[in-house]
Amino acid sequence: MAKNSERPVIFFATRPIGPPWDEASKNLVYKMSGMLRGFSSVLLGYKNAPPLETGANVQVKKIYPRAEDRRVSPAQKLCFLVAFLFSRADVYHFYFTPELYSSFIFKIIKKFKPGKYLQTFATPIENPEKIPQLVFGDSIVVQSDHSLNQLRKQNVQPAPIRIYLGVDADSIFPAGDVSDLRQELQFGAKDKVVLYAGNYYLGCNDILAESILSLLKRRRDLRFIFACRISQPIDLERKQRLKTIFETNGIADRITFFDTAKNIHSLIALCDVHIFPATTMVGKADIPLVLLETLALEKPVIVSDVPPLNEIMKDDVGEIIPPGDAPGLVKAVETLLEDDTLRQAKGKRGRQMVVREFGLGNYAKQYEKIYQRLLGEKP
Repeated sequence: MAKNSERPVIFFATRPIGPPWDEASKNLVYKMSGMLRGFSSVLLGYKNAPPLETGANVQVKKIYPRAEDRRVSPAQKLCFLVAFLFSRADVYHFYFTPELYSSFIFKIIKKFKPGKYLQTFATPIENPEKIPQLVFGDSIVVQSDHSLNQLRKQNVQPAPIRIYLGVDADSIFPAGDVSDLRQELQFGAKDKVVLYAGNYYLGCNDILAESILSLLKRRRDLRFIFACRISQPIDLERKQRLKTIFETNGIADRITFFDTAKNIHSLIALCDVHIFPATTMVGKADIPLVLLETLALEKPVIVSDVPPLNEIMKDDVGEIIPPGDAPGLVKAVETLLEDDTLRQAKGKRGRQMVVREFGLGNYAKQYEKIYQRLLGEKP
């Protein structure tokens, strides 16, 4: 625990902090830790990893072994538990999707381990009736109004707080020249580019396949990019199924797949439209950070009318379609691609909305206030 002359310590309980930077919760924790005023932060990283660039008040404990896939392995969970038990902090900030067994363990540990406990629910909860069993924090944060209402319906105490994800819009805008990338991918100078930077488990693979087949029959100037990480072994099967469909229909040369994007902001800058026709958001951040970054780069989005994803449409920043509506997705893509003025106007409104509603600075300030309240300080 911090002495009176020291900064209070925030221990961030998260996935391993480090590259690749393609997961919202760890990205945000890494950025926020360097912005906190009056606090010291402890981050958890990979063993034998290169040093991370951090502020003077940020310590990185390298505890996690590497895993074979993107899921948190049993060995990583054990390493985290040991690090947590032997740590000393003023606030323990759990920033992940809680599970029943781990929440039960943390409830027990909390009885004898000093400190305040803050939970951020990193994704929507699949079974709302189980929410009361998942709560163990002295303060609870969710990342959408949809999740907030779920917790309220379950009469969760303490009363949950909603804090939207934050984006440092100025640090990524403008994205810079992408002509070399266009040439590397062998895209024509006049080709239109549609990006899907989602996941293979969001229930929209068939919708994407049907829509892409339809669009490529109508237009020869169109290219598609899938920037989807392989989160679990079955994702490889899902990806291969899509590739087989495209190969069978003779359009595979117009579709590019990335399992890991070295620079997602360059792919966003290259695209004209970012589509995200998910039918479920279970396992995904309430509002995907990559979509907010897309808007920050003045690119419009097309999303399904599925909560909490639809909360991104706080302004006319793209198109919204019914879930599972492949013809609707085709129409929305064509609407934006055929009208440059409309597409650019929606993109500009998107950046304005992100700056107004989803700024990283405001995100960090809201958490500072929670830490102060938990420690009995005046915000």
